[in-house]
Order: sequence, then C-alpha cells, then structure tokens
Amino acid sequence: MNKNKITNLEKFALSVAQLKFAVNVPDSSPLYLEGTIQCFEVCFEMARKAMKDVLWKIKGVNVRHTKSIFQEAFIANWIENETIWLSMLDDRNNTSHTYNKDLAKMIYEHIHDHYFAELQRMLDVLNLEMVK
Repeated sequence: MNKNKITNLEKFALSVAQLKFAVNVPDSSPLYLEGTIQCFEVCFEMARKAMKDVLWKIKGVNVRHTKSIFQEAFIANWIENETIWLSMLDDRNNTSHTYNKDLAKMIYEHIHDHYFAELQRMLDVLNLEMVK
C-alpha cells in the first residue's frame, strides 16, 4: 500500500476543517449559502466513507449501503442520535437533486445549528477508535 495515500478518515478531517470555515463565513458573503452546502455534501460523503472504513478495520464489519453504515455505527455506539444522521442523509439527497432557495436556507440552518457539531463529534469518535 502506498504510504503517501491519504485515507478516507484523513479526507474526512480535512472536510470537517473546511466545513468549519464555511459555517463561519458571514451571511453577507455572496456564496455563504451555496458554499456551506457544498462543503456539507463533501463532508457528509467523507464521513460515510470514513465510518465504512473504520467499521471494516476495527470491527470487521463490511457494509455497502449508507443506512447500513449508520445502523452499524449506531450499534458500535458511535452515533448517539440516529435521527440526525438520517436527517443529514435526507438533506444531502435534497441538495444533490434539486435547488430551491428556501430549502437551501433551511438546510444551511441545519448545517450551522446541528450537523457541523455532529460531524465534528463523529470525527473525534473515529479518531479515538483508530488509536484504541
């Protein structure tokens, strides 16, 4: 294996840092809404991939589907509130398939008020799992 290859967990960490920057961009910035949502989409995908990888490496659990990854992460006690992850999945799917300004504003609020903190918490959980 190439030791210089960046792992999905490392990519997740980078995407959390980028999302942290995005949620702190003032709403007077012309791209605060779209930029934050785009960062969220990337961060969510990297969280899913990192959870999948860590589930395999640490628990020996091989899952393919997003909801199955969340279920296994919940069983492993990595996810405390399954509802927030399912809401993130719904919002991520909504942002990917349609654009509606009111929906975008609502999803931005979810990211700002709830999702960023949960993604940061998951990054901390996965990092702890990898050093156990």
